Amino acid sequence: LEKSMQWYLKHLDDARALARSQGYKGARWPKMVAENAVDSPSTIAPLLIWQQPHIICMLEWCYQAHPDRETLEKYRDVMFESAEFMADYAHYDAENGRYVLGPPCIPAQERHDPATCINPTYELEYWRTGLRYAQAWKRRLGLPEDPLWQDIIDRMAVPPVHDGVYVAQERC
Repeated sequence: LEKSMQWYLKHLDDARALARSQGYKGARWPKMVAENAVDSPSTIAPLLIWQQPHIICMLEWCYQAHPDRETLEKYRDVMFESAEFMADYAHYDAENGRYVLGPPCIPAQERHDPATCINPTYELEYWRTGLRYAQAWKRRLGLPEDPLWQDIIDRMAVPPVHDGVYVAQERC
């Protein structure tokens, strides 16, 4: 896994540029890229968000394998910039007192209308998990936790349920 992490270190500036080009802070990791980090042409991929927390989880696994300051320092920028995008992407729904994902977005199933899709179940929980790991890295490095990240963790929309079953997204 750590061999693959070199690609993310090498292409952090590309991920930052992608986020900026879409009006976001931080670093956004696309779903489908070439070795040189060029995003593959797709009408769906730019609206997918489920892949964003992957890098955060992979970095956490690297830390679990090597729980030392060297690991934290080596990957801190990738970790924090990835979380920064996630925090900027989530937006606050003041009417319901929660943070939401989308619209527009396409959930992992890749079959929902991006214009109406909101709060895909998988993505909600993966977002919360990713931000929790990023906060843990802040603590491990002796840095103050990010208050926005914590607010999002605490007030992220709950996964949508219909007839006792999780559904793909809130407007199913």
